[in-house]
Amino acid sequence: MTANQDNIAFIATPSNLLALCGIWIAYHLAHVLYNISPWHPLRRFPGPKLAAASPLYEFWYDMILGGTYTDRIKVIHRVYGMSIA
Repeated sequence: MTANQDNIAFIATPSNLLALCGIWIAYHLAHVLYNISPWHPLRRFPGPKLAAASPLYEFWYDMILGGTYTDRIKVIHRVYGMSIA
C-alpha cells in the first residue's frame, strides 16, 4: 500500500465511523429540539409539533401518501384557525 492508502485505512476504522454516525445523530437531534424549543423564531405559530420538528412530516405526505401534503396544509390551517393567502 502507498502512504495515502495507509492514511485512509487508519482514518476509516469502525470506531471512527461509529463516532461519526453518533455525531451526525446528535446534531440532527439537537436541530429537532431547537425547532420545537422556545428559542425558535416561529414558536408562536400553532401547528403539529412533528411538522415543526423536521421535514419528515412533509416527506410522509408527499412521498409515502402520494403528494397529499398541500391538502394536509389546508386541513392544518382549518384546524388551527389560520387563513391561507
